[in-house]
Amino acid sequence: MDFLTATSEYYSHWLGADIDINAFSGVACFPARQRETVQPGDSERSDIYAWYQPGKLIISHSERASTRISEISG
Repeated sequence: MDFLTATSEYYSHWLGADIDINAFSGVACFPARQRETVQPGDSERSDIYAWYQPGKLIISHSERASTRISEISG
Protein backbone atom coordinates (compact mmCIF):
# COMPACT_ATOMS: atom_id res chain seq x y z
CA MET A 1 0.00 0.00 0.00
CA ASP A 2 1.25 3.48 -0.91
CA PHE A 3 0.58 5.48 2.26
CA LEU A 4 1.63 8.83 0.76
CA THR A 5 -0.92 8.49 -2.04
CA ALA A 6 -3.67 7.33 0.33
CA THR A 7 -3.00 10.20 2.75
CA SER A 8 -2.84 12.76 -0.06
CA GLU A 9 -6.13 11.54 -1.51
CA TYR A 10 -7.74 11.79 1.93
CA TYR A 11 -6.62 15.41 2.41
CA SER A 12 -7.53 16.33 -1.15
CA HIS A 13 -11.04 14.97 -0.61
CA TRP A 14 -11.38 16.68 2.79
CA LEU A 15 -10.34 20.00 1.26
CA GLY A 16 -12.75 19.55 -1.63
CA ALA A 17 -9.81 19.93 -3.99
CA ASP A 18 -9.85 18.32 -7.39
CA ILE A 19 -6.05 18.40 -7.63
CA ASP A 20 -3.13 16.09 -6.94
CA ILE A 21 -1.76 17.75 -3.82
CA ASN A 22 1.55 15.90 -4.20
CA ALA A 23 2.19 17.40 -7.64
CA PHE A 24 0.70 20.82 -6.82
CA SER A 25 2.89 23.81 -5.99
CA GLY A 26 1.89 27.38 -5.28
CA VAL A 27 -1.29 28.77 -3.78
CA ALA A 28 -4.86 27.62 -4.49
CA CYS A 29 -7.99 29.17 -3.01
CA PHE A 30 -11.49 27.96 -3.83
CA PRO A 31 -15.02 27.49 -2.43
CA ALA A 32 -15.81 23.94 -1.35
CA ARG A 33 -19.09 22.34 -0.33
CA GLN A 34 -17.27 20.59 2.54
CA ARG A 35 -17.02 23.97 4.28
CA GLU A 36 -20.82 24.42 4.20
CA THR A 37 -21.59 21.61 6.66
CA VAL A 38 -20.25 20.22 9.92
CA GLN A 39 -17.75 17.50 9.07
CA PRO A 40 -17.91 14.14 10.86
CA GLY A 41 -15.99 14.35 14.13
CA ASP A 42 -16.20 18.16 14.35
CA SER A 43 -18.51 20.08 16.67
CA GLU A 44 -19.09 22.94 14.24
CA ARG A 45 -18.39 23.78 10.64
CA SER A 46 -15.15 25.39 9.51
CA ASP A 47 -15.73 28.24 7.07
CA ILE A 48 -12.06 28.33 6.14
CA TYR A 49 -9.58 25.49 6.09
CA ALA A 50 -5.96 25.90 5.07
CA TRP A 51 -3.47 23.14 4.31
CA TYR A 52 0.20 24.02 4.13
CA GLN A 53 3.36 22.24 3.13
CA PRO A 54 6.58 23.95 2.06
CA GLY A 55 5.97 25.34 -1.42
CA LYS A 56 2.18 24.88 -1.35
CA LEU A 57 -0.84 26.41 0.33
CA ILE A 58 -4.37 25.20 -0.35
CA ILE A 59 -7.32 27.10 1.13
CA SER A 60 -10.90 25.91 0.85
CA HIS A 61 -13.72 28.10 2.10
CA SER A 62 -17.48 28.36 2.36
CA GLU A 63 -19.46 30.75 0.20
CA ARG A 64 -20.18 32.68 3.39
CA ALA A 65 -16.45 33.33 3.82
CA SER A 66 -15.90 34.50 0.22
CA THR A 67 -15.69 38.18 1.17
CA ARG A 68 -13.13 37.47 3.88
CA ILE A 69 -11.09 35.36 1.46
CA SER A 70 -10.97 38.18 -1.10
CA GLU A 71 -9.64 40.49 1.66
CA ILE A 72 -6.93 37.97 2.55
CA SER A 73 -5.89 37.16 -1.01
CA GLY A 74 -5.83 40.84 -1.99
